[in-house]
Amino acid sequence: MQTSKQKIMPEYVKYLCRRCKYRFRIKQGTKMALRCPNCGGNDIGKDEFDINKVINESENPMYDF
Repeated sequence: MQTSKQKIMPEYVKYLCRRCKYRFRIKQGTKMALRCPNCGGNDIGKDEFDINKVINESENPMYDF
């Protein structure tokens, strides 16, 4: 049950410009063309970066020197 004061937060998709490395997000389902808001490039990919994944990989014994 929602009250009128509660807002539904839209889902966002994270993207990364491969040209200038700018990270940005766009609402899921947006019909606009994917272009980097920083450089205008169209070489865009989904940003899969997750800090928890990096931390878990760094704890892997394979990376001990």
